[in-house]
Amino acid sequence: ADGAAGGRADEQPPLVLVTTEASARGLDLPDLDCVVLLYAPLTSDTYTHLAGRTGRGHAQAQRGAVVSLLTAEESGCLGLFARQLRVAIRPLSDVSPVEL
Repeated sequence: ADGAAGGRADEQPPLVLVTTEASARGLDLPDLDCVVLLYAPLTSDTYTHLAGRTGRGHAQAQRGAVVSLLTAEESGCLGLFARQLRVAIRPLSDVSPVEL
């Protein structure tokens, strides 16, 4: 790994957390590269909290990825979250493997 995607310059595999909100509460996982959410959180604050599991524990902030596995009905809330948080949330089909 060259560290471009997750900020890890060493040869360790990426650290991925697959979770629900309840399972992620209270976890402090340094060096986490990716969070996979198994449903849409109810609020943008909760989304921020779960997404914030990535990029911790480094001397410099690292980029992390958040992948949300959602139903068609749930996916509508991500547009609202993007506007509230002023961030880009893109469909996985629009993301290159290098970005993950």
